[in-house]
Amino acid sequence: MTNNNIPATLPITITQDGISVDEQFLAITKTHSFLTKNLRKYYLSTSSVYQKVVYRTFWVEEKFDGPLSEQKMKLKVTTLFPDIVGIEFAKTKTIYSKIHPRFLEVIQGKGLLLLQQDTTSSLDEATSYVIDLTPESKTVIPPNWHYTLVNTGKETLATIEMYQDAQELNSCNHSRKGSGVYVIERNGIPEIV
Repeated sequence: MTNNNIPATLPITITQDGISVDEQFLAITKTHSFLTKNLRKYYLSTSSVYQKVVYRTFWVEEKFDGPLSEQKMKLKVTTLFPDIVGIEFAKTKTIYSKIHPRFLEVIQGKGLLLLQQDTTSSLDEATSYVIDLTPESKTVIPPNWHYTLVNTGKETLATIEMYQDAQELNSCNHSRKGSGVYVIERNGIPEIV
Protein backbone atom coordinates (compact mmCIF):
# COMPACT_ATOMS: atom_id res chain seq x y z
CA MET A 1 0.00 0.00 0.00
CA THR A 2 1.45 3.37 -1.00
CA ASN A 3 0.98 6.39 1.25
CA ASN A 4 0.35 9.58 -0.76
CA ASN A 5 1.22 11.77 2.25
CA ILE A 6 4.97 11.21 1.86
CA PRO A 7 6.94 14.42 2.53
CA ALA A 8 8.78 16.01 -0.41
CA THR A 9 12.12 15.73 1.39
CA LEU A 10 13.30 13.02 3.74
CA PRO A 11 12.31 13.91 7.31
CA ILE A 12 15.80 13.34 8.78
CA THR A 13 17.48 15.87 11.04
CA ILE A 14 21.07 15.89 12.28
CA THR A 15 21.40 16.34 16.04
CA GLN A 16 24.47 16.80 18.21
CA ASP A 17 24.44 13.11 19.18
CA GLY A 18 23.25 11.59 15.91
CA ILE A 19 20.02 11.89 13.94
CA SER A 20 16.30 12.13 14.48
CA VAL A 21 13.63 11.03 12.03
CA ASP A 22 9.96 11.82 11.62
CA GLU A 23 8.61 8.69 13.29
CA GLN A 24 5.37 8.95 11.34
CA PHE A 25 7.27 7.90 8.20
CA LEU A 26 10.66 6.44 9.16
CA ALA A 27 12.33 4.27 11.79
CA ILE A 28 15.99 3.88 12.75
CA THR A 29 16.46 0.11 12.65
CA LYS A 30 20.14 -0.14 13.58
CA THR A 31 22.97 2.12 14.74
CA HIS A 32 26.69 1.44 14.86
CA SER A 33 29.47 3.61 16.35
CA PHE A 34 32.94 3.20 14.83
CA LEU A 35 35.67 3.70 17.43
CA THR A 36 39.34 4.49 16.88
CA LYS A 37 40.31 1.03 18.17
CA ASN A 38 38.25 -0.56 15.34
CA LEU A 39 39.63 1.80 12.68
CA ARG A 40 43.36 1.80 13.46
CA LYS A 41 44.19 -0.41 10.47
CA TYR A 42 42.68 2.20 8.10
CA TYR A 43 44.83 5.12 9.27
CA LEU A 44 48.47 5.85 8.50
CA SER A 45 49.40 6.64 12.12
CA THR A 46 47.25 6.16 15.22
CA SER A 47 49.77 5.27 17.91
CA SER A 48 48.97 8.32 20.06
CA VAL A 49 45.20 8.40 19.53
CA TYR A 50 42.93 8.02 22.55
CA GLN A 51 39.70 6.00 22.41
CA LYS A 52 36.83 7.94 20.77
CA VAL A 53 33.96 7.65 18.29
CA VAL A 54 35.06 8.68 14.78
CA TYR A 55 31.70 8.18 13.05
CA ARG A 56 28.24 6.67 13.40
CA THR A 57 26.05 4.89 10.89
CA PHE A 58 22.25 4.74 11.12
CA TRP A 59 20.13 2.37 9.02
CA VAL A 60 16.72 3.90 8.29
CA GLU A 61 13.60 2.25 6.87
CA GLU A 62 10.11 3.33 5.93
CA LYS A 63 7.36 2.44 8.38
CA PHE A 64 4.98 1.57 5.56
CA ASP A 65 5.22 0.34 1.98
CA GLY A 66 6.35 3.50 0.23
CA PRO A 67 8.48 4.41 -2.79
CA LEU A 68 11.74 3.16 -1.25
CA SER A 69 10.46 -0.27 -0.26
CA GLU A 70 8.55 -0.59 -3.55
CA GLN A 71 11.85 -0.09 -5.39
CA LYS A 72 13.72 -2.32 -2.89
CA MET A 73 15.89 0.61 -1.76
CA LYS A 74 17.37 1.24 1.68
CA LEU A 75 18.76 4.33 3.44
CA LYS A 76 21.91 4.74 5.48
CA VAL A 77 22.88 7.96 7.27
CA THR A 78 26.51 8.50 8.26
CA THR A 79 27.67 11.19 10.69
CA LEU A 80 31.45 11.70 10.54
CA PHE A 81 32.76 13.94 13.31
CA PRO A 82 35.35 16.69 12.70
CA ASP A 83 38.68 15.47 14.06
CA ILE A 84 42.26 14.55 13.30
CA VAL A 85 43.11 10.87 13.82
CA GLY A 86 46.86 10.47 13.96
CA ILE A 87 47.91 12.70 11.06
CA GLU A 88 44.75 12.27 8.95
CA PHE A 89 41.40 13.96 8.84
CA ALA A 90 38.64 11.74 10.24
CA LYS A 91 37.39 9.23 7.68
CA THR A 92 35.16 6.20 7.30
CA LYS A 93 36.24 2.69 6.42
CA THR A 94 36.80 2.13 2.72
CA ILE A 95 33.69 0.40 1.43
CA TYR A 96 33.32 -1.66 -1.72
CA SER A 97 29.99 -1.70 -3.52
CA LYS A 98 30.17 -4.75 -5.78
CA ILE A 99 27.09 -5.01 -7.99
CA HIS A 100 24.83 -1.96 -7.69
CA PRO A 101 25.48 1.81 -7.65
CA ARG A 102 24.93 3.83 -4.48
CA PHE A 103 23.50 7.35 -4.36
CA LEU A 104 25.03 9.73 -1.83
CA GLU A 105 23.82 13.19 -0.76
CA VAL A 106 25.49 15.51 1.74
CA ILE A 107 23.02 17.01 4.21
CA GLN A 108 25.53 18.82 6.45
CA GLY A 109 29.19 19.73 6.59
CA LYS A 110 31.97 19.50 4.07
CA GLY A 111 34.61 16.99 3.17
CA LEU A 112 35.93 14.74 0.45
CA LEU A 113 34.78 11.54 -1.20
CA LEU A 114 37.69 9.29 -2.19
CA LEU A 115 36.71 7.00 -5.06
CA GLN A 116 38.93 4.23 -6.33
CA GLN A 117 38.18 1.75 -9.08
CA ASP A 118 38.32 -1.91 -8.19
CA THR A 119 41.28 -3.50 -9.91
CA THR A 120 43.23 -6.72 -9.77
CA SER A 121 46.40 -4.84 -10.74
CA SER A 122 48.58 -2.90 -8.34
CA LEU A 123 47.14 -0.04 -6.30
CA ASP A 124 49.35 2.43 -8.18
CA GLU A 125 47.57 1.56 -11.44
CA ALA A 126 44.06 2.02 -10.04
CA THR A 127 42.01 5.01 -11.16
CA SER A 128 41.25 7.36 -8.23
CA TYR A 129 39.11 10.47 -7.87
CA VAL A 130 38.83 13.00 -5.06
CA ILE A 131 35.41 14.71 -5.04
CA ASP A 132 34.54 17.78 -2.95
CA LEU A 133 31.50 17.32 -0.73
CA THR A 134 29.37 20.29 0.32
CA PRO A 135 25.76 20.47 1.58
CA GLU A 136 23.27 19.21 -1.00
CA SER A 137 25.96 17.80 -3.31
CA LYS A 138 24.94 14.50 -4.83
CA THR A 139 27.16 11.70 -6.13
CA VAL A 140 26.57 8.33 -7.75
CA ILE A 141 29.07 5.72 -6.63
CA PRO A 142 29.36 3.23 -9.51
CA PRO A 143 29.41 -0.52 -8.95
CA ASN A 144 32.87 -2.05 -8.50
CA TRP A 145 34.29 1.11 -6.93
CA HIS A 146 35.67 1.62 -3.42
CA TYR A 147 34.72 4.77 -1.51
CA THR A 148 35.76 6.58 1.65
CA LEU A 149 34.25 9.69 3.25
CA VAL A 150 36.65 12.24 4.81
CA ASN A 151 35.57 15.15 7.04
CA THR A 152 37.80 18.18 6.33
CA GLY A 153 35.42 20.70 7.91
CA LYS A 154 34.80 22.03 11.39
CA GLU A 155 31.33 20.50 11.83
CA THR A 156 29.90 17.00 11.50
CA LEU A 157 29.80 15.71 7.92
CA ALA A 158 26.43 14.00 7.45
CA THR A 159 25.44 12.00 4.38
CA ILE A 160 22.44 9.99 3.27
CA GLU A 161 23.07 6.96 1.06
CA MET A 162 20.40 5.16 -0.92
CA TYR A 163 21.19 1.65 -2.12
CA GLN A 164 19.61 -1.58 -3.35
CA ASP A 165 18.15 -3.81 -0.65
CA ALA A 166 20.14 -6.77 -1.99
CA GLN A 167 23.37 -4.75 -2.07
CA GLU A 168 26.53 -6.71 -1.54
CA LEU A 169 28.80 -4.45 0.50
CA ASN A 170 32.22 -5.17 1.92
CA SER A 171 34.99 -3.33 3.71
CA CYS A 172 38.09 -3.52 1.60
CA ASN A 173 41.82 -3.03 1.24
CA HIS A 174 42.75 -3.89 4.84
CA SER A 175 46.39 -4.43 3.90
CA ARG A 176 46.53 -1.03 2.19
CA LYS A 177 44.92 0.84 5.10
CA GLY A 178 41.73 1.37 3.15
CA SER A 179 42.31 3.65 0.20
CA GLY A 180 45.35 4.43 -1.91
CA VAL A 181 44.61 8.12 -1.29
CA TYR A 182 44.98 9.76 2.13
CA VAL A 183 44.02 13.22 3.37
CA ILE A 184 46.51 14.37 5.98
CA GLU A 185 46.46 17.51 8.10
CA ARG A 186 49.40 19.85 7.42
CA ASN A 187 49.28 23.15 9.34
CA GLY A 188 45.48 22.90 9.57
CA ILE A 189 45.05 22.43 5.81
CA PRO A 190 44.04 19.20 4.05
CA GLU A 191 46.77 17.70 1.89
CA ILE A 192 46.09 14.77 -0.43
CA VAL A 193 48.85 12.16 -0.55
